[in-house]
Amino acid sequence: MKKAIVGLLACCPFLFGCVVGGVPSHISDALPACQTPDQLDCILNTNSGKVKEAKPIETPLPPLGLALSGGGSKAAPFAMGVVKRFVDEGWLYRTSYLSSVSGGSYTAFYLYYKAYRAVRDDVPSNRAYPGLSRYFMDTRNLDSMKHVPPYVWLYSPDEVHHQWDSLAELEHGCTSLGPVPVNVPDPTAPHSVWSKVQQAAYQGWVECYQDLLRADRSQMSKYKDDVVARTQYANELGATFTMLFAESLVTAPVNWMTNVLFDWKWRVSPTQYDYLYGILRTYGYMPREEDVLPVSPHGEYFRAMAKCLDFSDLSIIYTRDPATTRERIGGYMPKWIMQATGNSGNVGLDLSPKHYDLGTDVFEISFDVFGSGRYGYVQGSPWLVGLSVPMAVLSSAAFADTAQRSVHVPRGAVNFLLQTINLRWGFDIANYNESDSKRQLHSLLIWPFYYLDSPVTTQKGPTIHLSDGGQTGDNLGLTSLMRRGVRHIVAAAGEQDYDSSRNAMMLGSLCSANYYLNVRGYTMDFDGDPTLSMGTGPEKYHLADKCTWDDDRQIYVHPSTDGTGNITPFNWKRRVWVGHVVPYTPGVTGPKLLPNEEPTAAEFTPQHLEGITIYYINSAMDRDAWMPIVREWYPRDASDPQRFLVRGSEDSPAFCKGMAPEPGDYSCPLIEYFQDTDSAVRFHGQKWVFPQTSTAFTTYSNSINLFRAYRDLGWLYAGDLLNASPELREILLHGQENQPSEALKTLYDEQKPRYPKDEQVCRGWSS
Repeated sequence: MKKAIVGLLACCPFLFGCVVGGVPSHISDALPACQTPDQLDCILNTNSGKVKEAKPIETPLPPLGLALSGGGSKAAPFAMGVVKRFVDEGWLYRTSYLSSVSGGSYTAFYLYYKAYRAVRDDVPSNRAYPGLSRYFMDTRNLDSMKHVPPYVWLYSPDEVHHQWDSLAELEHGCTSLGPVPVNVPDPTAPHSVWSKVQQAAYQGWVECYQDLLRADRSQMSKYKDDVVARTQYANELGATFTMLFAESLVTAPVNWMTNVLFDWKWRVSPTQYDYLYGILRTYGYMPREEDVLPVSPHGEYFRAMAKCLDFSDLSIIYTRDPATTRERIGGYMPKWIMQATGNSGNVGLDLSPKHYDLGTDVFEISFDVFGSGRYGYVQGSPWLVGLSVPMAVLSSAAFADTAQRSVHVPRGAVNFLLQTINLRWGFDIANYNESDSKRQLHSLLIWPFYYLDSPVTTQKGPTIHLSDGGQTGDNLGLTSLMRRGVRHIVAAAGEQDYDSSRNAMMLGSLCSANYYLNVRGYTMDFDGDPTLSMGTGPEKYHLADKCTWDDDRQIYVHPSTDGTGNITPFNWKRRVWVGHVVPYTPGVTGPKLLPNEEPTAAEFTPQHLEGITIYYINSAMDRDAWMPIVREWYPRDASDPQRFLVRGSEDSPAFCKGMAPEPGDYSCPLIEYFQDTDSAVRFHGQKWVFPQTSTAFTTYSNSINLFRAYRDLGWLYAGDLLNASPELREILLHGQENQPSEALKTLYDEQKPRYPKDEQVCRGWSS
């Protein structure tokens, strides 16, 4: 044994380049504490409890924030609908912060990358679809709008226009996307898909490639009645998983050598790359003149994007002159904060089932500040530790990882299984509290000795492992906004939070965020039971009284409501559920804290929590209230109960209402999906799961129809924000707009020359 160790140690110096390269960074020594406000690459002193950063609005308390929850490809379209409403109405430019977790980060990346490209490439504006609205247009059967620009360009000739609803349904629509036309072409010209769908092709492209782990396009429906088609799709899906499994097994020995025997943090999980490039291909692709479609997710375009697109590039959407910015994207964007989970690089030894502490383990990634309570917050760009924008999105969304704690399986077994099949999607960065020399010495140690050098539960250790932000318990993205004292927070809760065995929505993330408030002397009181209509039942819903502790997973869950049965995704009556942060004394005005739970240290306590209002938009519905709407649009044929008379058909003269501008109106794709689901349950033995489809299912087996349904549900519910409170209505309609940030401009002008990129690899990615 001694000879083997000596031999390995003798070889290790030749491996330093690879070892250190597994954790890219520009850090040589531990970062110092910040001494001045304009100092870069230093750790902020957070003893004051205040967040020091460049703000989009220079006010003590930011007025409005938008939080996009996790939930993979289930949460992403729901968030897309909410963001679309904010873009359509111009609310986005009055929003100070946008936080995102996991699947919500897919949508945030789509939004910010499109804004960046619009400004960088000087994309000409068009009065028909100004600003960012060009990227959020839908191709729909809007009969009442068919002669109104820009919808007039969304139609094929009248005699066939009912055959498709979007780019995804056109023949070759997902594979023949041409370059963006500078001027609106003749709508009858056949040379390009763009001649029919124009800017709506961007949303159509996202619809086409919802199956992130597959190379081909998504299916058109959640279930297939045709046995042959269903069998074919099952075979295609099986082939995908066979390929992914084979990739993992082939590379498993390398993983065991480099990441188990030694702690080198090599990125040798092929499925991590499949997942990363799948996200970029779906949410980050923009057509170029030389592109040949279909686009491979593993093309050089996406490889370069993952390596080169950093946050200093995106800074131009905050710093360009007002005239250019308003013309290109409509106004200045909210400041984007991604939430990941940060813990020790040695997650394999961290077998504790205990919940994470939101005050210390939420790892924030933003343009000019990144870090967590455990490791400290760095004033500077995440590029310092090798975090490009795509890698930050991957970190925020890495749910298949050894850091996983949200399953009813011992964590030791989870770690062994994931290591065996080389499934590790998290991303390791250099611990900025330690020197590079310590990382090099750590790379010499073999298992199990490297555990002695890398404590699991402290801020010490050579690396920090980032994984899915939902692992902390805050899958909503509320922590970073509450920490900044944002007065009004809109939470787009598209997460998978339904326990079918209990037939109940657990609301675990909401309870976890509430416990974050509890240990700081606050709690959330919501306006009534969400299963009861406004004006019925108790006026207040005290969250601290409703949340309980689950001994199996040791996270907060939600029990049944008092005397009215469980809260389910199908009896939810509040499109916008309003909660208020109010003072709370554990054991006096509510339940005591958990045994041995100590209040969070003062330096991590957010300021000005009292008076925050949460506007919770959930991917749930009142199914009984929706059914009459569906029956109105889809009356049954008296001679055949399984046949529906679709509006606009020969037997049903009324037309589909489309996506009308009023907040309360429904959309064709949403009602169509609801009707299809009802038909599947009634006549084909399917189970009703929408709108709480499994996160895992939608990530590897999403459908074009399902994407539309979730997107339209988010768009519909967000429209009710105007009626949620007079204060929010005033902010949305007349609030102060974001301003250009001179502080960010100065910061990034100084940072860019500090850590130059590889010009050969990154040519074309710099702003």
